[in-house]
Amino acid sequence: MVCGGRETEIQYVDYLKNHLHLQAVTVKRRGSGETPEKLVKQASLDSDSFDHVWVLCDVDNFQRQIVTADRMASRGGVNLAASNPCFEVWIMWHKEKGFSPGLGIREAQDRASSLGLTTGKHKKDLKIDELMGRYSAARDNAQHARELHARSGLALPENVPASDVDLLVNAILSAEGCGPDRL
Repeated sequence: MVCGGRETEIQYVDYLKNHLHLQAVTVKRRGSGETPEKLVKQASLDSDSFDHVWVLCDVDNFQRQIVTADRMASRGGVNLAASNPCFEVWIMWHKEKGFSPGLGIREAQDRASSLGLTTGKHKKDLKIDELMGRYSAARDNAQHARELHARSGLALPENVPASDVDLLVNAILSAEGCGPDRL
């Protein structure tokens, strides 16, 4: 896995690693803060070395680049777990459904904070205890959003809000041989 975020995403990946005692997953943090295209290029370099290669990133202000990154990932054997517009959508879905079209970055960050899931000056520090036991709700919300977007014909970058982090987590759970009840 190559992770694009500098703060919240890294904290979430650390939570997965520590809580699940991951054995079958290698996390490469290189590329932190890079564009989705650069992250996919970096991940593609390792695609022959691993069973599955993932990029975890936000759409943020990379609307044009995310479309190219998605195509590159498909061609290069890389899985893309993008959150649109930002990772906080995935975080807030642990406590509530939030399918308001046009959800902005600040709105998602503010909502995650008001739900007690993030804290800190920039609302980027995860409250891990608040996430625990809520994975199934977040996964269900992400799946529901994908279904809504598919029915409406929306794809990256128009599919706001959206997150494929559940697909990444499901792959991790499968690789580790454990179920979603662990989260």
